[in-house]
Amino acid sequence: MRKYFYLFFYLLVAFNNLYATTGDTTYVKVFNTVSWNHYGNFDQWGVFPISTKKFQRIMMKYTVACESNGQCEWDYTNTIYVRQNTHIKDSTLKKATTFTVNGAVKDSFNYSIDTTWITSYNATTKKTDSVPSTKATIIHFAFISQLQPQVPIDTIKVYPVQYYKYYYDTNGVKTDSAFVQVKNTVRAVYTNYYSVFDKIIDFEMGRMITPYAKLNTLPRPFSYEYIYDVTDYASLLHDSVQIRFNYSGYSWGFTGTIEFFMIEGMPAREAYKVENIWNGYFYYGKSSDSIEKRLTPYYYTKDTASSSVKLRMTVTGHGSDANGCCEFMPNNYLLKLNNAQFAQNQIWKGNCGSNPIINQGGTWIYDRANWCPGMKVFPYEYNLNSVSGANTISIKMDNYVSAGSYGGYTFGAQLIYYKKYSFINDAGIETILAPTQEFVFNRTNPVCDNAQIIIRNFGTQNITSAIIKYQIGDGVPQIYNWTGLLKFDEKDTVTLPDLIWANPSGVKTFTVWIDKVNGVTDEYVYNNSKSSTFDFPLVLPLQFVIESKTNLNPSENSYQIKTASGQLIFSKKFTLANTMYRDTFNLVNGCYTFNFIDSGGDGLSFWNNTSQGSGSVRFVKTPINQTLPILKSFNPDFGNFLTFNFRAGSPVGIDEIHDFSKSISIYPQPAQNKVIIKSEQEYISKVEIISLEGRLIKSYNETEIPNGEVDITSINNGIYIMHISGINGEQTMKKLLVVK
Repeated sequence: MRKYFYLFFYLLVAFNNLYATTGDTTYVKVFNTVSWNHYGNFDQWGVFPISTKKFQRIMMKYTVACESNGQCEWDYTNTIYVRQNTHIKDSTLKKATTFTVNGAVKDSFNYSIDTTWITSYNATTKKTDSVPSTKATIIHFAFISQLQPQVPIDTIKVYPVQYYKYYYDTNGVKTDSAFVQVKNTVRAVYTNYYSVFDKIIDFEMGRMITPYAKLNTLPRPFSYEYIYDVTDYASLLHDSVQIRFNYSGYSWGFTGTIEFFMIEGMPAREAYKVENIWNGYFYYGKSSDSIEKRLTPYYYTKDTASSSVKLRMTVTGHGSDANGCCEFMPNNYLLKLNNAQFAQNQIWKGNCGSNPIINQGGTWIYDRANWCPGMKVFPYEYNLNSVSGANTISIKMDNYVSAGSYGGYTFGAQLIYYKKYSFINDAGIETILAPTQEFVFNRTNPVCDNAQIIIRNFGTQNITSAIIKYQIGDGVPQIYNWTGLLKFDEKDTVTLPDLIWANPSGVKTFTVWIDKVNGVTDEYVYNNSKSSTFDFPLVLPLQFVIESKTNLNPSENSYQIKTASGQLIFSKKFTLANTMYRDTFNLVNGCYTFNFIDSGGDGLSFWNNTSQGSGSVRFVKTPINQTLPILKSFNPDFGNFLTFNFRAGSPVGIDEIHDFSKSISIYPQPAQNKVIIKSEQEYISKVEIISLEGRLIKSYNETEIPNGEVDITSINNGIYIMHISGINGEQTMKKLLVVK
């Protein structure tokens, strides 16, 4: 049977590699909605491509979910490892015994072959009853060899001895007893032997902390996705691989799915070896077992195959003493390479109130030692200036003496060894922040008029310029000229303005790609583009009211409304506690962003700060009355901020905004140097071109509109509103797109 399994395995791998080409993605699912129903490790095997295949990126997706009736209320650490069988033999000294009792090893055991009895008082018959004692199973073993140290040779069922049998009168009073004597005794003989096994090394690839998912806050069932870049572990993710998941939880209900997306192609630099250096949980501030004794200097060799070496270190603080160390105390580490300091950092996550999962049941807003409930843990990474040959890397923590009990830090640190760099001029699209439906960016999406992406330098040449193109659906591509400075592996967040929206009934896809880098063609096209799906922003009327009810800490709160171009049109600060504020707005057609800030980081309401009371914020129609519906309301347990992007007047993608029913059309769209206005009935008396922020750009009278032609040579690229007036006072508005 085993030979057929291996035949199937190699056929499957060969099939994957036969059809995989540059840019294609190989999909591997290892865990499929597995219930984390106990504390500890869960191991599964996955079939990955053969080791000769190259992958530009390997992404791991971990989906944590909660069953409909699950007890998912606590912040448990979830850690994902890839296991490497080194095929290096190791052994442990063990003792083989000559017998066990019910599976347990004992030095000696007394028993009886004959039946022994247990007596008790029968309240119904008012007599002494007796039943046979429960049998025990003795298995005898023989030591054959080091490879067969404990071979079963006999099994017998026996009865327990050395206890009292009691006799009772009719009132249930003990009147006599009899001691059950020892009939037989077996004594163990132990033989030392060595248990030989293959040494397996676990390499941490990703870590996250589950959310405080109390039933009254996060409804059941739910699921959240977390994406990890595990390209550095390509040398381990091939052929048949065991993946280990470690669950630190004690309550059931969470489930997990682990999938890999392996994108065929050439990596920026090929990772060919991984070494563990500091791994495990270490007490902090405990003199008898100090963290310095565990985080010892590590000696490594940069061989001739290595062009570069990177330190990747995942570390989180857990547990607490009287001072809050280590979960709630920021502490620093200092790194040295060959006794020269090259980095210093604080083990801290300072924005838990910006968590994608708001309104959790626990203390989700509290900042912690490099982790937040419901978020993945981000590693600290350093490209090392290692010399050829021997190197030493060391770490030192802040000096600290624990106050009472002990907390500590969980480390997962590795050295990643790379071959030579693959490209000189190579930029890539790392992430689409907006527009997107990806949950991790839900607090700033959907967007109204600006896209946002992250670009990354994958080449050795510093990037100082890039031409970025983007479009909605199959609409008109737009161009953005980025300038800046990105060294190898550095990233930058780029805002792409003035999206040209396709019709809302059409495809909701955003695509972005890099056309040129540093004025030349990008060397590697397969990481140049990304696409996302999105939702359209909410459309509000031009006139509405924002109702803000303060809590007892009004000075912590403020809000602003800005246009798509970032122009501030309104700001508000609060001074009175427990007060309803109403602000009325009359906007022009366009896109806007509403930002509400809580400087205290605990929103307008938080269960663990009842002294601040509770507030609220919402958008309502005007005029204000009790029968009009609410346009938009927000959960008050939002932590640091609220962001709401909306469109006023008309949906994105609608070309025409009619105030009157006269038939007016404009063309071409997009326009370059002139616009022709076609009127089926009326003469045009006036045309105004207005920015989306409501600013008048240019005005034309009747004499400046010969034959309905409007000269827009002086108008810059962008999206505008054309306010068109007829000779009898008719008015209409049209959206104008200028692309030159």
